Amino acid sequence: MKKILDIALVVAFCTSIFALTSCEDMLTVDSNRYATVDQNPLSSTSDTVSTVLGLLKSMQKIGDRYILLGEMRADLLDVTPYTSAAIRQLSNYTVDSTNTYANPRDYYSIINNCNYFISRTSGAGSPLKSENALVHAIRAWTYMQIAINWGKAQYYTQPLLTVEDTKKNFPVLDIATLTDSLIADLEPYRNAAYPNYGKIYEFNSEELFLPMKLVLGDLYLWRGRTTADFENAATCYAGYIDSKVTSVVQPQLQWSYENYLLKNFETESPIDGWSMYMGASSTNEMITAIQMATVPSEGITSSIPSNNSYFKASRVIDDLWDDQVYYLLHEETTGIIKIYPVSGDLR
Repeated sequence: MKKILDIALVVAFCTSIFALTSCEDMLTVDSNRYATVDQNPLSSTSDTVSTVLGLLKSMQKIGDRYILLGEMRADLLDVTPYTSAAIRQLSNYTVDSTNTYANPRDYYSIINNCNYFISRTSGAGSPLKSENALVHAIRAWTYMQIAINWGKAQYYTQPLLTVEDTKKNFPVLDIATLTDSLIADLEPYRNAAYPNYGKIYEFNSEELFLPMKLVLGDLYLWRGRTTADFENAATCYAGYIDSKVTSVVQPQLQWSYENYLLKNFETESPIDGWSMYMGASSTNEMITAIQMATVPSEGITSSIPSNNSYFKASRVIDDLWDDQVYYLLHEETTGIIKIYPVSGDLR
């Protein structure tokens, strides 16, 4: 009876107000309202911003995980009574297969999108050369996140576009072998220029991009097989610093003489006798940001600020800061400089 009812419902549906077309027409996919792979060759500059921003948007899905997988297993953060079970597993190194942070699927999704972009923009006549270099860096960085967190990665550089593509056997590489492949892939782009899209939602677009020299430097450092690897890492880091830093201004914290005499360094207002001088300019220490939406209606938001009760500073870092010794200088009116050693956490 149920089958007959199902058939009756289908017949009724096909002969209802939608009777302007037949059921056969409705079940035949012949629409110009979607794009196939072959219809998206990424061959014009109009494809540039939307495609690259699509890749950056896909990185939002791993933004929180990038922070938590690193920091909760490091020695600066610890759990609290409010920490969720999944994050507590990260801190205790007891992650199981059901853990929210244990699935690398979103990482491979980024890689597959990178593969698609690279495969369409690597031709000699492509107008997206600078974007091509940037996407190579995004792919390499994402591969390393998989290898660092899961110990190995399935390595493929062609996009998976069909079900049959997913059935292919791909090499599984550990970090040592993976760095060989990624270094070889990035070296031709060591000095490549990146695109500049100006500001995106009042945020400098260049700060959304992974610097090629830093990614390469990290890869050489991770491989660390020979002296040349360490030299290459240092060269890459120095090259990035040289291109980034235009001036170095050392901030100075100035205290009144009374502060020194009383060793009162915990006041919170310049009225109490101290002031901060940063100079005319200072170096921007921003390297790369994964830009998140501020409200869910605008896109993917970070859950970390709203869950900061899940984390606390570890005893290790508290002890480290408490053990610091600072040497504060005070210049007398006579020109004599006195040194005052102060210990403790002066942050």
